[in-house]
Amino acid sequence: NRDLQEDKEPVFDILDSLNLLLPAFTGMVATMEFNTQRMEELSSAGYSLATDVAEWLVKQRVPFREAHEITGKLVAFAESKDLELNEVSDLEFAAISSHLTPEVREVLSVSGSIKSRTGAGGTAVPRVLDQLSALRKLLPTSNG
Repeated sequence: NRDLQEDKEPVFDILDSLNLLLPAFTGMVATMEFNTQRMEELSSAGYSLATDVAEWLVKQRVPFREAHEITGKLVAFAESKDLELNEVSDLEFAAISSHLTPEVREVLSVSGSIKSRTGAGGTAVPRVLDQLSALRKLLPTSNG
């Protein structure tokens, strides 16, 4: 059918590109090395855990709009004092909002953030194990 002839050329171009890129990408991934210590050091820098604070507040039954506002005030305060979120004191949390109890510290670390994501597809260990189990079921089994 001649109607689809113009559509086929981009598909073949993509296949040619993939044939070039996949071996290079495979080699890159196979030889990649990660400085996990440095990654951990930097992972909570720059208020990257602010979203976790807002989500924690919502789990405490604070309406999202209010949680967002409280989190914004917390970040603004931390920035003004040149502090990371986990360096803000419990008294300072309370001064920003009565909803910011010391328990918010549960999510003010990368490990706490990971553990808090318990929804389907989340990063909490049980959810990751669920995902691995589902993926393993999709893999063909070896006979030898």
